[in-house]
Amino acid sequence: MSASSKTPNQTGFSLIEALVATAILALGLLAVLGAFPLAMRVNKEAERASLASVYARTKLEQLLTTSYDDVATGTIEPRVRLSADPASVAYTLERQTVVTLVDADLNVSVPDVGLKKIAVTVFWPGRQGGGSKSLTLTSILAQH
Repeated sequence: MSASSKTPNQTGFSLIEALVATAILALGLLAVLGAFPLAMRVNKEAERASLASVYARTKLEQLLTTSYDDVATGTIEPRVRLSADPASVAYTLERQTVVTLVDADLNVSVPDVGLKKIAVTVFWPGRQGGGSKSLTLTSILAQH
């Protein structure tokens, strides 16, 4: 039998098999490439949430290291942009700080019983047309 004669058990790939395999590979690659924009959006959202946490924690720690009598009540920081520089990572973030008097049960109180609740909220834009997102950190400052 010559090497050029064909047998029913001949091994190798036909053109159809190669095209099907290529099509499956192409579909798989398209699916993977389609996930990149989603991953980029999720990553950006996580970055903004992380920055919000840092800026909220920084303000909260600043107030917690201030003496009780020096921390005023009310809205001590109105909702303002954290940076005026459009190139800054904080440009899209806004922060608001509110201090209220609370009683021993942490309910809002009119008389000062020696406890102040500090709430620092950082806002950032959500996805396009999705409104804004926010993160609030709260702590209690006690009079010594």
